[in-house]
Parts: sequence; structure tokens; C-alpha cells
Amino acid sequence: MKRIFAALITLILLAGMIPAALAEGSGWYVVDSTSPYGYAYLYSAASDRDEISRNLGKLPNGRVVYVLNYYGGRDGKYNYCYVQTQSGERGYMHDSALQRTNTCNWSETSEGWYRIASTRPKGYAYLYSGPSDRGGASRNLGRHENGELVYVLNYYGGQEGKYNYCRVRTEEGEIGYMHDYALQRVPSAAESRSGWYIVASSMPDGYAYLYSGPSDRDELSYNKGRQDNGEMVYVIDYYGGQDGKYNYCLVRTANGETGYMHDYSLVLLYPDTY
Repeated sequence: MKRIFAALITLILLAGMIPAALAEGSGWYVVDSTSPYGYAYLYSAASDRDEISRNLGKLPNGRVVYVLNYYGGRDGKYNYCYVQTQSGERGYMHDSALQRTNTCNWSETSEGWYRIASTRPKGYAYLYSGPSDRGGASRNLGRHENGELVYVLNYYGGQEGKYNYCRVRTEEGEIGYMHDYALQRVPSAAESRSGWYIVASSMPDGYAYLYSGPSDRDELSYNKGRQDNGEMVYVIDYYGGQDGKYNYCLVRTANGETGYMHDYSLVLLYPDTY
């Protein structure tokens, strides 16, 4: 009995020592090194010793990589993750330099704008008519390239248990299902604050209004006109709104006009912090 109890204690202690990358599993991670120079190296093997592996180059903080597997390392000094970069190159990185990023799944986020970020070598993901890629269960509605935006309507576990899916609406208005691992959440204006954003309204006609104040009520502000999807605006600041119904961003349009827009109509392009 004492041996069993001791073994359980050991397992609990070891579980508390499991690195984040191992505990969270495969998926998209952002490079977040504590190096003063702000980057991490990619190696040809699970070691940074010259006699065991080659240095394949450095990845700056903020770059996104896909973790394929976790590896304890050959030299016992560091733990490693086997990763694939967005350009398709594969190698090993210190797990301490990687931080999980938000993808489409039930536990982290629900609906909102996502970028396609597939790990396929040719850089695209398929849209299906149902939550399956099997011919008898759904139809292939075509492919969408990395970088395209889709609006996630809901998360779906899938019919065959092989993949998980998100029900999405494309920028053209087509609705279907995509593998959740091929989608990367776009930070909201509240998270990213100032920077360049693209108008990406979920309204059927594809536009968003610019208001004189942080409200769409006539007694608090007036409508200054509409901005079509695809136009760029610069977010100056984030504002909670006066009526409590929506959140707003103070923006400057491409022609220099300033006003307020609903935050959910804007998708981040280039944050000031990058």
C-alpha cells in the first residue's frame, strides 16, 4: 500500500512538471522567447549541440509555428517541440520559447473572424458541405488559400471522430465546414488596440457604418456613411460605448476622416506592436 501511495505521489509531482507544449498538445503556437534579442532557433534535431544537430535559422517573436509533436531532447538540457513553420520548413524548437495561440475550438473561443493557416505544403484548406471530409458524408465545396478570412459561426466535433470542424461563412457568403486546425483566430480590437484593420462586417451586404460618436442611437451620434468590406481603417483607440449594447473603435479612414465603428466589424491586419 505504501508503494502504491508513493507511486501516486510521484505521478502527481511529475504531472505538475509537464511543460505547456506537452500538456496542450499539437496546434498553433506563437514564438515567445525570453531571449533579450527576441527570437528562437530552429534546429534539425532535438538538440542545440553542433555534433547532434544543425541550426536551421532563427524565428522572431510573434512568428507562428505548428507543433506536430513533443520531444524530450537527447541531451537532457532542454525539451523540444517538433514544429512546422508557415513556410513549410520542419525542425525542433525549445518548448520554453513557444506559447499556445488561439485556434478554433470550443474551449477557447467561439464565433468570430479567423484566418486560414493550414499546414498543408501548398497552403490551403478545403470547405465541406458537412462536418466530414468523407465523400459519402459531405461534398468538397472548394479550397481556400492561407491568409483568407472566414467567419466562424459554430464549433462542431465532426461525424467520424477523426477531425473537429468549424461551421464557417466565407467572405463571399458561402457557408460550410472547415477543419478546426486550419483556422487561426484573429485578435479583436479590444485585444490588439491600435493598428491597421480591414473592414469585415458580417452584414449580408458587406459594409459597416462610421458614426460621429461611440453609439448608433440618433440622439447620441449621427451616421457619417458606410465603409465597405475590404477597406482599411486605422484604429486609434478602443471605446466601450455609451449605450452598453456594442463596443466601438475610434478609427481614421484611408481618406483621413475620423469616427467610431463597431469593433466586431474590424479584423486586425498590422498591429502597432509588431
